[in-house]
Amino acid sequence: MSISKRKSVKWVIRVVFSILLVLLFLLCSLPSYVYTPPALTQDRLLVFERCVNFVRSHEEHKDLWLNMQGDVRFGKHGFSIKPLYTFEKGLDAFFSKSEIADIEAICKGLRKSECVYAFRKDNIVLFCSFSVFFFGRPGVAYSLYGENPNDIDNEDLNKYKPFLRIRDDWYMSRKLHVLWRRTDLDKPISVPKSLIDHSLKIDKAVLVQGFFGVKIGKIVTIF
Repeated sequence: MSISKRKSVKWVIRVVFSILLVLLFLLCSLPSYVYTPPALTQDRLLVFERCVNFVRSHEEHKDLWLNMQGDVRFGKHGFSIKPLYTFEKGLDAFFSKSEIADIEAICKGLRKSECVYAFRKDNIVLFCSFSVFFFGRPGVAYSLYGENPNDIDNEDLNKYKPFLRIRDDWYMSRKLHVLWRRTDLDKPISVPKSLIDHSLKIDKAVLVQGFFGVKIGKIVTIF
């Protein structure tokens, strides 16, 4: 093969590869501009409710932080419920065996709910969403004492404003979102507004007198 033909083949390969990359980018990113799924769904509500209850029962840890990998942090302490990745031994000095089991269940639930972090800032519990490719659903916030997170002047909370109220003490934020394996929450990635935005809808679930329930026809099952 002549030198000119080789150059032509390489040029064609580069063009085809570039086109494929552009198509992959469009395939992954365009859906986020077309449709935004609900920030709260039936499954997410159950996981987030369990986490909120855990935070409520441990008021002594005002900066409690959990992630989907099973890591726990508060104050100057850092732990992991994974035996091979223990940051610091002695989690049982702060929590009972049943509470540690509850932490493990919450962390597993966060992973299934596409939530990378759950952490408390001031009196707000924040649930940060993640996506593997580009953008996904917005993150969620819960106000422990009924305060509007937009009215709280907190350096950390300010990064995720504005918060939009979904229902009762539940809010959502487009900035509570990171890409897969990215851990820098100081530079949040905002989920784009879409043509069909269902982020403020609660899909297949209702809140009844402060409890979570799944609405099936005219029957509401309380958890």
